[in-house]
Amino acid sequence: MAAIYLTVKNSGSHLDALVSVSTTAALSAMLMTENPDGSMDFMRELKIPAHGQASLIPGEDHVMLEVPKSQLHLGERVPITLRFARAGSLRIQVPVVPLSRILEHPSG
Repeated sequence: MAAIYLTVKNSGSHLDALVSVSTTAALSAMLMTENPDGSMDFMRELKIPAHGQASLIPGEDHVMLEVPKSQLHLGERVPITLRFARAGSLRIQVPVVPLSRILEHPSG
């Protein structure tokens, strides 16, 4: 398993929501949230306020990649498709970085 953390910015004047994520790099990609007791649940959506942003960060919300099709290596880029309720789909490349880098700079 692997996790994806990122920040989504909404420059529009309406609330939007990230409703799903997909990738060709793993068997599945799911929006997940971590509960205070350390357990995880599926997350229906990540709301992004108008003219605002929302983040997927360690210890809270994230994208879980289950059964990566190959071992992920530092510096590699993983293709993902973000699907939004209003804005449609956006394809991006997410870099593979060590967790320590994310913990040092959680918003970027």
